[in-house]
Parts: sequence; structure tokens; C-alpha cells
Amino acid sequence: MSVGAESTDGESVTEELNRVLSGEALAKSPQLQAMLAYVVKETLAGRGSQIKAFNIAVDVFGRDESFDPATDSIVRVQAGRLRDALARHYETTAGASDIRIELPKGTYEPVFVRSETGGVPARAEPSAPGGVDKAPVANDASRAQDAQVSAPSMDGSVADEGT
Repeated sequence: MSVGAESTDGESVTEELNRVLSGEALAKSPQLQAMLAYVVKETLAGRGSQIKAFNIAVDVFGRDESFDPATDSIVRVQAGRLRDALARHYETTAGASDIRIELPKGTYEPVFVRSETGGVPARAEPSAPGGVDKAPVANDASRAQDAQVSAPSMDGSVADEGT
């Protein structure tokens, strides 16, 4: 989860988790609250790459050890609902926090996005298999500024960033 100088510390993520859990988007869904809390806490504990549908079904939704994700879609369905609820939360609370919790499609491991000065996000990527953290993902704007190369502007024209 570490991204060097712009690391997303566990305390900040936990504060954001509490804001999201108490927000309107998740207020009426204890199942989604429990799922979000579970995946965030597991990720902060360094076990994010080990989060699987089976674990969520058993630990969050109370399914027994015979749970089969191929025949019971509860985790996939609730993950989709959680993604939608997170999107609604951040649409209605834009700018209220410098950290966002996201649950990318195709995984149950959340990523924590920190807004830097100027509103350019930096991502704290989830742990790679084996517990090794991935390097931060630089966005195109920061690469263009660092390299002082031409970059497209919002209106599609090209401006020289180095002048």
C-alpha cells in the first residue's frame, strides 16, 4: 500500500472508512457496510491480495464452509452494489476528504486514492501476490510535467508544459 512520500497511512484510511460507513449511501445497508469494513481492514492488515469471494461469503455474509461462489452469487452481487454505493457517496461528498476508497472491478481488494495538491490523484495500489507492494501509478499529467513534454489540454489542443 505504500507509495513513498505519498503513502496512504492506515489512520487516514480508517477515518475515511468511518466517514463512508456513516454516510447516506451505505446508511440503509448493513451488509454493504460489513463488506466494505471487512475488505478495507483486511487490506490494511496486509492481507488484501488474499481476499476472495469465499472469505467474504463466510466471514461477512455468514455462509457455511460449503459455500460455492460458482453457484451462489451473493458476493459478486453485493460487490457491484458496493461499487455503486461508493460512487454515489463520492458524488455527493466531492472534496470532503483527500482519500477515496475504491473497489475496482475484477477484485475484492480496495485501493485508496489520495488527492494531491492541485487535485491530481495518486493511487496506493493493493499488494501484489506475496505481499510485495506495487509501485505507485503515475498519471499522464505528472509524467508530462516531469518530462516537460507536450501534453494535450482539456480542449484537445497541445500545449508545451516546459515553457
